[in-house]
Amino acid sequence: MFITVSVSCFGQDINPYTKEPYYDKYYPENKTIRSNRIKYIIDSSEFILPGKFNIKLYDTLGRLIGDINRSAHSFETPFVYTKIGDTTFRLKYNAGKTVLLCYERFVHNKKGQIISYLDCCNYYFKSDSYYVGYVEFYYDEKNMLKTKLSYFNEEYPGKVSDKTKIKPTDLQLNDVVYYSHKTLKNGNKLIIGKHALGKPDWRAIDSTIYDNQNRVIRFNSFAKVGSTGEWVFYNLNNITDYEYTGSTLTITNYSTYCRVPLINNKCFDPLQTEKDVSIIIYNHDKTKKAQYGFYTNGEKYVKDKYSYAYY
Repeated sequence: MFITVSVSCFGQDINPYTKEPYYDKYYPENKTIRSNRIKYIIDSSEFILPGKFNIKLYDTLGRLIGDINRSAHSFETPFVYTKIGDTTFRLKYNAGKTVLLCYERFVHNKKGQIISYLDCCNYYFKSDSYYVGYVEFYYDEKNMLKTKLSYFNEEYPGKVSDKTKIKPTDLQLNDVVYYSHKTLKNGNKLIIGKHALGKPDWRAIDSTIYDNQNRVIRFNSFAKVGSTGEWVFYNLNNITDYEYTGSTLTITNYSTYCRVPLINNKCFDPLQTEKDVSIIIYNHDKTKKAQYGFYTNGEKYVKDKYSYAYY
């Protein structure tokens, strides 16, 4: 199901279906964190107030136990983990451990693959409802992901409780993706994800290519009709290219599209947006060292810097 980065590559594992780091969402235990015995990560970001920082703390299994923006020395975890068979719960409480604020449920099959993920949290600080997100994964006989179903309800009634039996029928289906897997002539792998919900012309087709070192080198999402911000375009391609050079990963994002007159609906004047480039520098243990971006005048700036403490 997932992209696994080889030992010679310094990029962190990337999940081509979510474009998120491999273990950051659907798996409570982060392999990179666990294998390097990382206790916490300090993130000094361009987007955090001057002199401020974010700290993510982990236990010895690589599970998140804290997400704070102050010193970690007086830290008390708001998270509680429980595991029953192939199901793991991550519960997050208030400071006094008297009110459950959020909980996540991870369900894996006997082969360790994620088969469902439930996220319940009062993100909007409402007194009588909370957000629920639910994702189901289905695999073929070769253990390759073939279908992903996503559901949500932004105003699920009641208060957050891990005792509530939430069913998909209680939620709104907001995405269905069918996946196929191919090997290209040059040996690269291609994963195609076809979205199957909504008006046919607006349904995107995602394609992910990764090389023979199992590194993602391109992600492309195409729709006959698509929107970027408030604008609607035809033949819209959202493209992300990944280029690996030693311990450096360069990520380039851009879109191609065309404008169509209402008279004949034929594409004319094909256009491309400006490319947005970011650079990630990795340490030898595959942890991030720093991330850089570029202003419109080409000047390079620091987006994030990372420092680590170890067990």
